[in-house]
Amino acid sequence: MAHGGCGEIISGLQNFDRSSVASVVAAADKGGATHVDIACDKDLVKLAMDVTNLPIYVSSVDPSAFHSAVQAGAKMVRH
Repeated sequence: MAHGGCGEIISGLQNFDRSSVASVVAAADKGGATHVDIACDKDLVKLAMDVTNLPIYVSSVDPSAFHSAVQAGAKMVRH
């Protein structure tokens, strides 16, 4: 980012639409974000990792979903 700091891009806690998430992640990558936060889903984590090298954070209201997302490559979880 031009001015430094945290450039987090959030695709949405309940956004499980693969096309939408891929678009948000690609835009975050091109826009200089420091990381992206996506819905907690192992397949979305894999998709995001195919689109960018940015760290992937996942968010969920259900902590039982975190394990598989971390195994898929998520770097941080948020409850």
